[in-house]
Amino acid sequence: MTEQSTTLSIKRIIITVCYFLIVPIVTPLLNMIINNELVSYTFAVNLSGLLILIQNWDLLALHAKRLKEDVKEAIFFFIVGIILITGLFYLNSLYLHAFVPIINVEQAQHFSLFNGIFFLAHSFVFALIYVVTFKCVTDRLKLKHAEIVVILLSGFLFALIFTITYIPFDLIAWLKGYLFYFVITLVISYLYNQTRSFLPGMIGLAVALFVINLLTYLHILL
Repeated sequence: MTEQSTTLSIKRIIITVCYFLIVPIVTPLLNMIINNELVSYTFAVNLSGLLILIQNWDLLALHAKRLKEDVKEAIFFFIVGIILITGLFYLNSLYLHAFVPIINVEQAQHFSLFNGIFFLAHSFVFALIYVVTFKCVTDRLKLKHAEIVVILLSGFLFALIFTITYIPFDLIAWLKGYLFYFVITLVISYLYNQTRSFLPGMIGLAVALFVINLLTYLHILL
């Protein structure tokens, strides 16, 4: 893969999607054995994130290199991403109440020595899984001079995939989740379109999830 041609192979896309599906498949299976949803989810997310990271390390390096071309612009869009996505998660907690990967506080208190791992899994590792898989799934959606159409199609497609795989089946929960993650994905797609890198969106999502989980853990946000 070169910087001039970044179209990903079908093989890479399929493998990444398979790793993405580890979380909704492994979490309930492991939970049946150990009867602890928090530990099961954390294990599945970390496993999925590690495999996606290994599979797409060169892609991450390429996108980091792109940001170095204009550091001031990169910093600006990092800040924009953090503010926009954190704001959306906060509004969701007040009004929509769509599914969000939140730490089970009661279970976490029984494993306080591992809270760092729980927070990492529920924020930065989850963001890595979400954004890298988003990039792979939507990589071939390229229409010249139609950036807005590509952003909308990307949001529509990946929000749908995430909703039906990660959110437990319930019609209302699916509708709320689809609406929320459609908007989240639009923001990530917009940031990618502006910087040619998915890192601002990934960091924005990670920081937003970390803040929401921390506030929930501290009983500031319920």
